[in-house]
Amino acid sequence: MRYYLQDLKWQEVSEYLSRKDLILFPAGSVEQHGQHLPMITDSSWAIDVAESVAAREEVLISPPLPFGWSAHHMAYPGTITLKPETLTQVIMDVCNSLIFHGFKKILILNGHRVANLAPIEIAAAKLRNTTQAYVAVVDLALIVTEEIRQIFESDVGGFGHADEIETSFMLYKHPELVDMTKAGKNISPTISRFSNSFSIPDNALSGNRFFSTPTIEEWRKSTEPYGFKGDASLGTSEKGEKIFKAIVANVIEFIQEINAIEIQSVNKTAPF
Repeated sequence: MRYYLQDLKWQEVSEYLSRKDLILFPAGSVEQHGQHLPMITDSSWAIDVAESVAAREEVLISPPLPFGWSAHHMAYPGTITLKPETLTQVIMDVCNSLIFHGFKKILILNGHRVANLAPIEIAAAKLRNTTQAYVAVVDLALIVTEEIRQIFESDVGGFGHADEIETSFMLYKHPELVDMTKAGKNISPTISRFSNSFSIPDNALSGNRFFSTPTIEEWRKSTEPYGFKGDASLGTSEKGEKIFKAIVANVIEFIQEINAIEIQSVNKTAPF
């Protein structure tokens, strides 16, 4: 079975919709990931998970969205960012198109972690309330919070960007794109009793938190000369395999739960 929507003929899509109404929608980013990881890292999370889940559950995959909200990463060459409102609108337009044709359940797989969450969650909330379709966001870090806690070895502040977790994932799935000779450690000292919730998934953090998105200048200053935060040197292929398999298993478990949800009708509005 071919799983990507764009690889099918329209008759094949129609036949699929006569049997199933769920589709996966991978969303990532094109942004710098330090000197040791490629810019496709976040998109790889979403695409690789989608392909593995699709093969096991025999569900379709929407064309992946490679661009995300990556404004602060414009501090380094190569990053491409959408405005948050643009990302929200693109998600809505794609999903409305899918819903118009009969997809009633859309699972947005977010590989860009917390940075993409706000714009995508806004889109999902609007879609659910305007169409009545089941649109859910699965952040590929948050869905394995418990598993990462068992695997993660970094100190507080080690869960950052191009860190132990992302490095491990890429070592497992795309080792040819990783340069571990340039993977190091960059953990900022604690300057407050409040933890910055821009690193919400950091399982080593405890206590009160706040949210503050760094500016381009702040990100450059805090990550020079590497471009990353955390301890990338602790990344291993073995950890990446455990994390990847846990994500796939948890996404499949979630799909099996929502398969039981019956949606009688949806409001179909083609984006114009």
